[in-house]
Amino acid sequence: MGEKALKSNASEVVITVSVPADIGRDLEEIALSNGVTVESLVYSYVVEGISGDSRILKRAEFKRHADESLNKDDFRSKSAREIVNEFNLLY
Repeated sequence: MGEKALKSNASEVVITVSVPADIGRDLEEIALSNGVTVESLVYSYVVEGISGDSRILKRAEFKRHADESLNKDDFRSKSAREIVNEFNLLY
């Protein structure tokens, strides 16, 4: 899959990619069976991928923050509320 073009304006970016012909046919068939355009289908795949990656990044960020906090000497002297507040969670 190669990037062919990347065009941008203030509100959107247009990305043109090349995919193998069989994947293109599969996309067309899936889009047709779902009553959507290929563009809408690909857009939904991209959004789903980004949201999955965002969850992974948030989890990694939380783990890193937890590891840093747990390694501090004063961790055991903090109340549960202070610990939860450090992680920016609702209490």
